Amino acid sequence: MSSGSPHAPTGKALFLLLLALGVPSSGARAQETPSEAVQAARARVDSLLPILERLRERRDSAREAERARLLAESQFPLDTFSVGPLRVVSRPERRELATGVFREAWEGWAPFAAGSESALRSTLFAFRYSSERSSFLERERHLRWVSVGRGSRREAIVHAAWLKVGQALLGGLGEDIREWAGGQPVVSPDRLPWIAREVVSAPSQAARRCYRGDLAWCWEALGLADTIGAWERWYAPDERRLFLEKSGPRGGADGHRALWAGCVEQGRDDACGLLLEGMAPVIPLSGEARASFLLHVLRRGGEGALARLEAAPDGTLRERLLRASGEHPDTLMASWRREVLRAKPDAWAGLGWSPVLALVWVLVFAALATRSTRCRLG
Repeated sequence: MSSGSPHAPTGKALFLLLLALGVPSSGARAQETPSEAVQAARARVDSLLPILERLRERRDSAREAERARLLAESQFPLDTFSVGPLRVVSRPERRELATGVFREAWEGWAPFAAGSESALRSTLFAFRYSSERSSFLERERHLRWVSVGRGSRREAIVHAAWLKVGQALLGGLGEDIREWAGGQPVVSPDRLPWIAREVVSAPSQAARRCYRGDLAWCWEALGLADTIGAWERWYAPDERRLFLEKSGPRGGADGHRALWAGCVEQGRDDACGLLLEGMAPVIPLSGEARASFLLHVLRRGGEGALARLEAAPDGTLRERLLRASGEHPDTLMASWRREVLRAKPDAWAGLGWSPVLALVWVLVFAALATRSTRCRLG
C-alpha cells in the first residue's frame, strides 16, 4: 500500500503528533526553569519514541503488503524452452504457438547466421499478447519482448519475432557498423518501397546518379566511400546551400553569421564551403537504406556471412562488407539497387480503368455542353 494509505501516517501527521504531545502550555513554561524545561522536553520525546516506532512499523508493513499484492497480480505461470539457439519464455498455453513462430523467425536468419549463434546466448525472448500484464521478467537485462495483438495474423507475429531475433543477432556487431546503419541494423522488408522513394528523390547528386545506374555512385550515396571532399561529391552547390539553410546559423559569433548569410542569402559557394569544413558529411541515403544494404550483403553471402563480417575488424567498412558477401562490388551493388527499385511504388497502381473512365465522362460532358450551346444559339 502506498504511503497515502489511511494506515500509513504521513510526515505531516507525525509532526502534528509531536507538536500536540511534546509542546507544553505557556503557563507550564513560565513555572519551569530552563534546566527543568529541557529535562521535561527530553522525557516527552523519549515517551513518544515507542509510539513513533510502532507507527513506522505499521507504515512499512502496509507498504510491503501492497508490494506483495502488486507482484502477485503481475506474475503468471511461465514456461521456458529452446527453439534452435533461441531461448523463449511464454505462458504454457502459448508454448505451441510461440515455438512455431520462433522456429519460422529463426529460419529467416539461419542461412547466413551459422557460427554466430553465441550472440543469442544471453538473450531471452518473451512472447505474449499485448493485452496481458507485464511481469517481473521486464527487469531482465537481456529480455526482448514480442508483444502482439490477439487478432494478429500469423505472418505479422512471425515478422515481429523475426525483427527481435535480428536485433539481438546484429546488435553485437561493431559500433562502427551499427552507427553507419543508423543505430539499428535491422530493417523490415516492407520498408523497401520507402527506400526506393528515397533513392529516387533524395536531394543529393550521388543518389540521383545511383538511381540512373552508376553503381560507383551508389557506394557514395550509402556512405561507403572516402569522406574527404564528400560534401562536394555528394551534394551539388544548391543542395549544400539548402542543407545549411535548414540547419540555420550555429553559434552567436558574428563571423559565422556573416558566412551563413553569404552562403544562404547571397549564394556564395566559398562561404558555404567554409561553413561545411568543420562538419561531418551527412550520408545521402538514410540509416534504413544502409541497414537494408547490410541485410542484403548477409543474404548474398549465404552460410557464414555474419561470422565473416564479425571476424574482419580490419579494413574499411566497404571491404568488410564485400568480404562477407563474397561477391564482386558491381555485382553486389547492382543486385541491391535492382531489389530496391523493384519495390518502387507504381504511380498508377490501383487506378485501373479510372483514367479512361474519367476521360470518357469529360468527353460526354463536353458533348452535352456543345449541344446545349447550339440549342441556345439556334
